[in-house]
Amino acid sequence: MKRLVAVLSLIVASGSMIARAEEGRIPVAGPGTISAPGHYIVTRDIQVASGDAILIDAQHVTLDLNAHRISSTATTNSTLIRISPTADFITLRNGRLSGGDKGVGVDSTVGIALFMDGLEIESASSNGIWITGAANVELSDSRLINNNFAMSVYGLANGPVTGRITGNTIGGGSACLALLGAKGVLIRDNMITSCGNVALQVGIGTGLGSIFGGNLIEHNTITDSIVGIYILGQPGGNQVVGNVLQKNGTGIVAVSASNRIAENTVFASSVAGIDDRGPRNLIEGNLIGGTTPGCGLQFNGAVATDNSWRNNMLRGNTGGAVCDTGTGNTDAGGNIY
Repeated sequence: MKRLVAVLSLIVASGSMIARAEEGRIPVAGPGTISAPGHYIVTRDIQVASGDAILIDAQHVTLDLNAHRISSTATTNSTLIRISPTADFITLRNGRLSGGDKGVGVDSTVGIALFMDGLEIESASSNGIWITGAANVELSDSRLINNNFAMSVYGLANGPVTGRITGNTIGGGSACLALLGAKGVLIRDNMITSCGNVALQVGIGTGLGSIFGGNLIEHNTITDSIVGIYILGQPGGNQVVGNVLQKNGTGIVAVSASNRIAENTVFASSVAGIDDRGPRNLIEGNLIGGTTPGCGLQFNGAVATDNSWRNNMLRGNTGGAVCDTGTGNTDAGGNIY
């Protein structure tokens, strides 16, 4: 009987070892550099007092934080997860990044594809996530809280960036989410609040506008920021649909052309509910109310031309339902004033 128990114990132990070998995850127990492709797993909390905690200097790396915390007591020159300029196809997931000047820092020269899921990033003195040289970026089911600037993404050589930003909670700090050069990005189901300046910025002010745009911004809830959604001059042809924007200075600012802004609820803004500064935008089916002292819908400046609005509810705005300072803008009917 004792021999049988020993044999069974050996079989169970061998099975466990085989499972770990097949899983193929490489343990990370402290600060250092990941210099080879593979699937890595953090096995304990990691803290540094200066410098980078983990440097990823390889392609095709998955780093599972395994619910552990990586932190830094420094507020300058300390990135918790730094990704080298030539790294690509990187996945980060399932853990907490706290402190430092950046949570995740990337200055890519190859057009990085970076996928992030289930992260909690807090208290970065500079940026929770900072990416330059991006080609494709995804962030899902994560929390970016009380960072000076939550997330900034720039394309390679200021080119287009594709990706998805879905299901995140983002808030606090001087500004929240900036996607420069966004092209065909899905931005959905995010909660963004209490940003000192702009909650969600899409696009850049100058450049080759034809290579950007076509983004879908839908079902986000954005509150208590100076501007809720700010679409800058170069990404045209966006859909801004079904968002809830409450108690912002301005709910939505559209500088570019040919956007559809539809079925949003914009309430209790102070400057304007929707501020259209571009040409040929369609504004339909929105509920805009409680703007005080500003205007519900305003067409702002000489470039705000040839726009159309229809089927909007525009009651209860102290500064007026529609303020039109552009030219050639059309009330296409069905609006309730």
